[in-house]
Amino acid sequence: MTGLSWIRAGWGTMLIAAPPSLRTPAGPLDRRGVLIARVLGARQFAQAAVVGSTSSHRLLAVSTGVDALHAASMLAVGAMSQRHRKTAITDALIATGFAVSGYATTWRRQ
Repeated sequence: MTGLSWIRAGWGTMLIAAPPSLRTPAGPLDRRGVLIARVLGARQFAQAAVVGSTSSHRLLAVSTGVDALHAASMLAVGAMSQRHRKTAITDALIATGFAVSGYATTWRRQ
């Protein structure tokens, strides 16, 4: 597994395990936020396992696209919801970091 996959797996594990005590930039998560965090954590963990177990250029590119789409969706949530804006923007920045790192990894492996 690459360093990025280990970081992603750790992030996913944290989101799965810690949401009841997780504090976001907007404060603690409500029940719905905990559920969303756990679902996103499971997706991150699964993505780390799948991408970390292969060197497929196509799979790395798809993973990067998933992260970019997630970042874009969080920016949309932030634009539409003042209540969730800080948390959505923070998550968009994290997803952008994964997308940029994934892009750099994909580009290096060409």
